[in-house]
Amino acid sequence: MKALSLIGLLAMLVLSSCGQNGNQLVTTADGSEVPADVMFTTKPLISGDLYNQPSFESTSLVRFDASQEIQVLDTTDAIFIKARIAKDTTEITGFIAKAILPE
Repeated sequence: MKALSLIGLLAMLVLSSCGQNGNQLVTTADGSEVPADVMFTTKPLISGDLYNQPSFESTSLVRFDASQEIQVLDTTDAIFIKARIAKDTTEITGFIAKAILPE
């Protein structure tokens, strides 16, 4: 009975560790690793703006096109995602409309 309990405990431990997303590495399209705060990377469906606040009336920090890789940092807002874009040698963090990203 003791061995059966130990096996059950080990099985639960293994299954719970497999479901955690914190140990997965996020990589870009070319296979390079990204910082730990990045949920995933994607490319927009169309060109758009990276805003300094989650509002269309806020200041545009940078304009990007459909070939730009976007690092997604937070998706909790209903309309915008918090994202990071690498432009030349600078990384810029701001907000992008969810509607222009693939699902």
